[in-house]
Amino acid sequence: MLQWYGMSAFREGNIIDLGFTQLQVVDACSGLRYLYPLIIMAILLAYFFKSAWWKKVVMVMSAVPLTIATNSLRIAMTGVLYEIWGPAVAEDFFHGFSGG
Repeated sequence: MLQWYGMSAFREGNIIDLGFTQLQVVDACSGLRYLYPLIIMAILLAYFFKSAWWKKVVMVMSAVPLTIATNSLRIAMTGVLYEIWGPAVAEDFFHGFSGG
């Protein structure tokens, strides 16, 4: 996503090198904290959703790509904010606001 934005970004393991700084995505920010609540919410929604069973399964399974997409967007936005407003905004406000 950072490269789509026009930034040079290279990933090595859990470190994203932006050229001017490196973002370290620690295990706590890897996305598992988002996956479990989304799966539980999808199971609850599927339980109350009055439709065919396969639509319920699709709803629960869609939690996985949704988690990957939203966590990728959160990490990309942190990199963009770091470039625009500096480390104080990216590390303090946005990181805490987004739940990272």
